[in-house]
Amino acid sequence: MAKIQTIDLNFSYRAKHQTIHAVKDVNLLLEPGLMQVIIGKSGSGKSTLLSLLASLQTPEQGMILVDDMDLQKMDADQYRRKRAAVIFQAYNLFPLLTVQENIIYPLLLNKIPKRTAETQAEKVLEQVGMDASFLKRFPATLSGGEQQRVAIARALANQTDIVLADEPTGNLDTKNTERITGLLSSMAHNQGCCVVVVTHDLSVAANADRVFAMDGGTLSGVAP
Repeated sequence: MAKIQTIDLNFSYRAKHQTIHAVKDVNLLLEPGLMQVIIGKSGSGKSTLLSLLASLQTPEQGMILVDDMDLQKMDADQYRRKRAAVIFQAYNLFPLLTVQENIIYPLLLNKIPKRTAETQAEKVLEQVGMDASFLKRFPATLSGGEQQRVAIARALANQTDIVLADEPTGNLDTKNTERITGLLSSMAHNQGCCVVVVTHDLSVAANADRVFAMDGGTLSGVAP
């Protein structure tokens, strides 16, 4: 099972003619078998940090180690395909693919037989509280909360040992927030995954094994 460590991690970007230091000297150890939550208000840098952990952006300074290997030296696509499932806040569903096709897409890329992938799609869809009647529907016919759950199902279908989730409950009601939080917790505790969630939802943080607070690009505190 995977362990992630950041060493003096820094990242900045230009916005409105100014430089935003989104991540400043972040040193963080994220361990397998734990649900770890990074909380912070909008603009705190937590989503940028998650994108760095997902190898969607490259650090300006510092390192990210995955099982003591430099993430920048890995193939980013292979890393996200085989090691790290990413749950995007913006869903990132393919609009012209059905729910089933969206879920099985990463499985087919990993050479999973189509019938096996379809069985897995139905299983994970049930885990997020949606039955088989949704399989043939298209994203445009779903509510925001339903699209969010399909995006979560797609990420979980690959059974990776790292799960990186950006506001996974942001569009969900209380019942489904509890369902998804429980599912992420189970993946950590029962499957040994390294689960990392960024959120401003304190109810999600209340169920975490570790909570890291982020403010102004820096980790400002850690709660056990």
